[in-house]
Amino acid sequence: MARNTLELDGDVLDRLAASLTETRRALESPSVGGEAATEQFGHDALAERVRRFSSTWDAARRDLAEAVGDLAGTARSIATTFATVDGDLAGSIDEGGAS
Repeated sequence: MARNTLELDGDVLDRLAASLTETRRALESPSVGGEAATEQFGHDALAERVRRFSSTWDAARRDLAEAVGDLAGTARSIATTFATVDGDLAGSIDEGGAS
């Protein structure tokens, strides 16, 4: 009979969640330069293109930050759920052995 094993390292998931949270914070921070820098280009069409790119990138960055934050929450949830299940299973084994 084949034995199936599932191993999960909660510390790795906790570090992953922390790293993803840092990434989310970095993505949520305001972009440097942006609108103010376009005034120094000296070319209206180029300045407008940079403004449009900056605006589009800001929206994409917000979406990405939200998705990364969701992943961090999922990693934390997985670690917490597995720790709870592992504790419950260990408790049921202890109770079964004590009978």
